[in-house]
Amino acid sequence: MRVWVGEPSTFRSFFGLRSAHLQTILGPYLPGKVLRNTVEFTVELADGDSVAVHLDPPTISHGSNSHLNSMGGRTAHAQSAANVARSLSQPEVVIVSVHGLAGCHQSRYMQRLAWYANQRGWFSYRMDMRGAGTSGVRSRYLYHAGRSDDLLDVLRFVRQQHPRGQIYLCGFSLGASVALLLLSESASLADVGLSGAVAVCPPLDLARSADELQLGLNRIYDHVFAKALWKALLARPLAVRQLGERMPPRRPKTLKSFDEQVTVPLGGFQTVEEYYTRFSTGPKVHQISLPTLVIMAQDDPLIAFEVAQNVVWSPTTKVVATERGGHLGFIGRGSGGPPWQGIRWVEQAIIQAIEQQLAQETMSR
Repeated sequence: MRVWVGEPSTFRSFFGLRSAHLQTILGPYLPGKVLRNTVEFTVELADGDSVAVHLDPPTISHGSNSHLNSMGGRTAHAQSAANVARSLSQPEVVIVSVHGLAGCHQSRYMQRLAWYANQRGWFSYRMDMRGAGTSGVRSRYLYHAGRSDDLLDVLRFVRQQHPRGQIYLCGFSLGASVALLLLSESASLADVGLSGAVAVCPPLDLARSADELQLGLNRIYDHVFAKALWKALLARPLAVRQLGERMPPRRPKTLKSFDEQVTVPLGGFQTVEEYYTRFSTGPKVHQISLPTLVIMAQDDPLIAFEVAQNVVWSPTTKVVATERGGHLGFIGRGSGGPPWQGIRWVEQAIIQAIEQQLAQETMSR
């Protein structure tokens, strides 16, 4: 049985940023990384919608940039992806990352992970879930916690481009939950050949997380999420048309009300309770058979850590729970200067853990 053995370094929060809320609030605003050779592909889905996948190739010396430029800009259809991969040569390692709620491929944790991967000579694919970022502006449906089939289609697409690559899946927040859902359905992954997966701050109990958002200072995040999701809905007229008479007359003020008024009818669920119960991954993670690393912060204000403590994890899974870090914050100690000079720990921790996992896999062959 293959298990996760890679161990991230110890996280130490930046001086003065021990507060979970400060970590969570400042996290999205600190700089990302510049990715200069991104190419966008479209992956068509079975129901007629599509998702966008953003390839960031490593810097190599045999003409990759000239080939990307010859494709006519920074976008391409999925049918051209194989040509790109072949011209860049097959990668040793490929990372496929999935954003969190109200995020997209431009979320800065996604950019940083891609940049660090590229520095190692690895390929990175950043997925925009259905109805997020540049994905499916003409989509009839939006992403939600149960869209593991969309992620599976993206992984199959990536496998086609890199038939000999070692592919690692990395999910953040809601994207981590979708990744864990897919991993728990291991039979579906038979033709993908994943080497392993990393899940950062996954909400294991969707109902509990929605309720947590309505408490105290968390109501700020609740408002931000609901507003961002509403904006994404309005930018997709086919989804609005799909809702028809069920379209809410005014913007829902909380994530739970958005799920009740938009996610449930658009996703074909009976109730929000059914949706939350069906796709909460806490009761399912014991089924994961692939090497998996879960990274969480014990002080995460959006996800109650006691849920993770009461979960039965599979023997192939390693859980690393830092004392601090907030929700996708993890602003660590850097040069001793201001916070924006601090180290964004989690992206480097993922890379380090994957490197160790690769070394172990090589030794065991």
